[in-house]
Amino acid sequence: MLFYNNSINYVIVAPNALKKFITNKGNADKNQIMLEIYKKYKVELQDEHQADAYGLALMCYYYFESLKGVSSELNSYQKEALKVVFEDKSKNNFLGEK
Repeated sequence: MLFYNNSINYVIVAPNALKKFITNKGNADKNQIMLEIYKKYKVELQDEHQADAYGLALMCYYYFESLKGVSSELNSYQKEALKVVFEDKSKNNFLGEK
């Protein structure tokens, strides 16, 4: 309610969208996510909470880079995951919009 009451827009990222962005599998387990983050970004994470946070940060980073017109080397499945989360209004991901 804090975001909504203060007119701060936010996005809900479904777990399967985050998993798809990191691993190309919407049903990946936490160990697969941590392994893919290590393989792709050379970051060692301590637990699944850090993996979720890192993955969400990556999604936001690449989305905002795309808004600035910056080209990135995302895979097609990563681009699709971003599109579903940030551009598909039918998914009702954008909450807090008054």
